[in-house]
Amino acid sequence: MQEKPSDISIEQVFEKFLKIKECSNVAPDTISYYQRCFKSFKRFYDTSLPCNSITLDTINDYVIFLKENTKDNDITINSHLRGIRAFLSQYVPQNNLYDVTVYFLLVVRHREFILHR
Repeated sequence: MQEKPSDISIEQVFEKFLKIKECSNVAPDTISYYQRCFKSFKRFYDTSLPCNSITLDTINDYVIFLKENTKDNDITINSHLRGIRAFLSQYVPQNNLYDVTVYFLLVVRHREFILHR
């Protein structure tokens, strides 16, 4: 029996995602990129929780976490978001993320961050 997205932990989603990428002969550097993005997200969020626990607020809080707890620049923060979006967008209920696949982190004047749809 196939698991429902709400029953799958974020950790399990990532493992399944990596398995698919490895079977698809994705470059080792790309796999490493996804692993770094996941490791960063894991420092912020309990990845044993189910996928449906992630909301748009979670993503916004993650951006704030990166800004306050890392020396990452705007481009690196954007890269982290793209990496986690790659595996989460396939399993997280879209109503939880309010169609997060079309959200992009934009850097606007005065280095303020907004999420723009």
